[in-house]
Amino acid sequence: MHLVNTLVPVFLLIGLGFVLRKSNFLTGDLVGGINKLVYWVGLPALLFIEVATAAYDLGRAATPFFAMFIAISVCIVVAYWAAAALKLSGPSVGAFVQGTFHGNTVYVGLPVLAYSVADLPGVDAPQTTQLAVLVLAMIMPFYLVASVIVLLLGRHRLDRSAPRRIARRLITNPFILACVAGLCWGVSGLHMPWAIQRAFDATAQMALPLALIATGAMITGRKSGVISPAALWSTAIKIGVGPLAGYLAGKAMGLDTGQMHVVLILLAVPTAVSSLVLADQLDSDSGLAADIIVISSVLSIGSLAAVLAIA
Repeated sequence: MHLVNTLVPVFLLIGLGFVLRKSNFLTGDLVGGINKLVYWVGLPALLFIEVATAAYDLGRAATPFFAMFIAISVCIVVAYWAAAALKLSGPSVGAFVQGTFHGNTVYVGLPVLAYSVADLPGVDAPQTTQLAVLVLAMIMPFYLVASVIVLLLGRHRLDRSAPRRIARRLITNPFILACVAGLCWGVSGLHMPWAIQRAFDATAQMALPLALIATGAMITGRKSGVISPAALWSTAIKIGVGPLAGYLAGKAMGLDTGQMHVVLILLAVPTAVSSLVLADQLDSDSGLAADIIVISSVLSIGSLAAVLAIA
């Protein structure tokens, strides 16, 4: 029942977004507006308030971060081997590899965590949510840096301008900015006025359901009924190899129940919708990137169910 209560609300909202967009109830402009609201306001507000009010046990967050780092590194190595075996071309290699590790941790991962820890025995829900946000604050820069590098490598464009491109991505990412701002507020010791905190809390509460609806609406663009073998292999690495590597790394590091729960869910989520934007802007294979997002969004139901059953 715990598994059903966690996953059904998440994928019902994703499905609602898909149906509303397919039926044209949500127009392209409206979907774009919702996505901007979530991306620039809702989710940054959630990340800021969670980080700003967190109890800073960075040592407890560091171990799950390293477990995720190891798992993502394994995915990248396996992805390059698989890309060579599939004889993919340069631009496709970048999109393929990015799809194996760039997870939808904020749009899907945080809602799944929020629902799953609410009634998880032996786990402090607020503390585990704050732990997840701290881990995200540490892993998101790595996601962005690694994504830009593999996409530029696919185009053989890792030149002297690469550091500037990577830095621009980092300093303009609203999630990273929100985490940095929250960290600065938290360590400052300043008291946040109750009215301001309530405003942030209200904005954060609307972010998760809107993020899921926006995710469903944004994956409706796939026209072809043909499933790309490369997209299937990338998805298999993302939601299969990643969680398995994270589980083994977590066990070796002695993660507790809450820490393991965070690691496995963040690794089992589908490929990030933003990976398509990066692939398109860096002249990679945007068609393959879109296929990976759609297929991983469907198949991640199984991976999330599996990790919730064992975490």
